[in-house]
Amino acid sequence: MLQVDGYAGYNRLLAPDRVGPDIRLAFCWALARRKLVEITRTGPAPIAEEGVKRIGDLYRVEAEIRGRDPVARRAARQERSAPIVADLEAWLTHHRARVATKSTLGEALKYMAKYRDGLCLFLTDGRIELDNNTVERTTRLIALNVSVRSDRYPFQSQGSRSSTLVIL
Repeated sequence: MLQVDGYAGYNRLLAPDRVGPDIRLAFCWALARRKLVEITRTGPAPIAEEGVKRIGDLYRVEAEIRGRDPVARRAARQERSAPIVADLEAWLTHHRARVATKSTLGEALKYMAKYRDGLCLFLTDGRIELDNNTVERTTRLIALNVSVRSDRYPFQSQGSRSSTLVIL
């Protein structure tokens, strides 16, 4: 199991001719939500707003079960999140048929439909998170501006300069 965003490069991990153990990709609800949120920022967008609300319902369940063991999380998700996802899928099917495929909203809905199976894996495995935000925050490069003075670093000939420190 690998928790990922929608980067197409991960599809190689699913290639039938790939050597190695089977991998299942759990896709990120935050990315699906983010695409809809961006649409709501450009003006009234009732379909996108409704999608944001429905995904928000999933996050509310997750907030209540955070920290529980995987078995308890799976049970809570089956009881509470599965019906939300089923309604969301019906909503998605209905609106994909009505929205232009190449529109921004059409593209956002396409992401959700394309990665549906991976988005729903969290329902059957309590170890999976709803999104990969924690991992992204942990691994994001952080650039810090640091003042470097020559009296502390004698091998530099300049008096003082600014440099960048990258922390992984």
